[in-house]
Amino acid sequence: MDLNELYSHHQISIARASDTGSANGRDAYRICAKGYAARIADVQWLAGVVRPTVVVGA
Repeated sequence: MDLNELYSHHQISIARASDTGSANGRDAYRICAKGYAARIADVQWLAGVVRPTVVVGA
């Protein structure tokens, strides 16, 4: 996945976490969002980004 796809999936996971009625569902989507945030950070690091994007809400 490229960065745009990762950002998109990250934002969708955050949105679904806030829309989900169950605590288990929220936790699952938050875990997914944190995973995407980690992948975003990895891609940025590999690309040599000096000041990587801070992913809020992960």
